[in-house]
Amino acid sequence: MPDSKDSLPDLLAMAFVRLNRLQRQEKSPVDSLSSGEIKTLLRIREMSVGKGVRTSDISNSLQIAPPSLTHVLATLENKRLISRAIDSVDRRVYRIRLTETGEAVCQNARMIFRKKYEVLIGQLGRYRSIQLLELLEESLDHLQQQAKS
Repeated sequence: MPDSKDSLPDLLAMAFVRLNRLQRQEKSPVDSLSSGEIKTLLRIREMSVGKGVRTSDISNSLQIAPPSLTHVLATLENKRLISRAIDSVDRRVYRIRLTETGEAVCQNARMIFRKKYEVLIGQLGRYRSIQLLELLEESLDHLQQQAKS
């Protein structure tokens, strides 16, 4: 609960900073991959439709600079987790797809993430977890709107 010497806005801001810091420091669920590489694989899996996903779409979705993404994709390709192919329509565009190994890594990472949050739900209980989810979504929507203005 808030201490009388701290203002509620300061406490709320500090809680979001802690959450952000915790997320950035989070250990990767797969020892041989960084958390950024896992996030990239999961995003490719989420966005991929049939012929793969364009590099620029991944970059925009993850909000990272194309040169940074190129480095991550090269690492994932060297580890045989993704494949790159030139687009059949526009030869300037590469299409990225998960390999079978990449798909298996994604499934494993998803299972690990899910277990982590199932433990949190067990700690908070279903009702409070739903409340937390609703409050976080409302807060994030509000903060996004503020950032746009």
